[in-house]
Amino acid sequence: MKKHILIFCIGLMSCSSLVLGQAYTTAAGVRLGKYIGLSVSQRVLPKMTVEGMYQTTLGGQQQYLTALAKRHHSLIARRLNFYYGGGAHLGWEGGSNVDNTGTKTSFTGVDGILGAELTIARFNISIDYKPAINIGNDNWFDNQGGITVRYVLIKSNSPQAQKRQKARKYKNKEKEKAKKYRKRSLNRANRN
Repeated sequence: MKKHILIFCIGLMSCSSLVLGQAYTTAAGVRLGKYIGLSVSQRVLPKMTVEGMYQTTLGGQQQYLTALAKRHHSLIARRLNFYYGGGAHLGWEGGSNVDNTGTKTSFTGVDGILGAELTIARFNISIDYKPAINIGNDNWFDNQGGITVRYVLIKSNSPQAQKRQKARKYKNKEKEKAKKYRKRSLNRANRN
């Protein structure tokens, strides 16, 4: 029985992922985890976002600028998604803990990301795992995970909502035409 329920749930998730991506167009907020930072996410295609992150350690010894492309899939509803993707980062490490001279060293790398997000009202909350491979740094692999809370700056309209809006506009336009026609007919009848 448990096996059948699991198969049903997986099938439901697969079908629901065909419907929509995320429930926002632009969101910005704070990311907390191994590093703290800022995050801005922008939808560029129906199920695709790009995200820019600035992250730093509490003391500021290590800093990252990261750009990610993420593919979204709905889980049950469009407000609950899982996503995956990848990107690149530019990092700086500096201060007395690196080479005792106070100079900063820079490095680059590639990132992956896998997570889930929930949008409630104007807030988007996500939890993810973001491994990074650093090139030009002694710490070549960086395991990161985080929770991001963003404020939705621009909401998105789903295709269904856009269709309903078009249908309402068309219906209202038709009502106005009918009203004008009735008014003209009444005016003609009154003249005769």
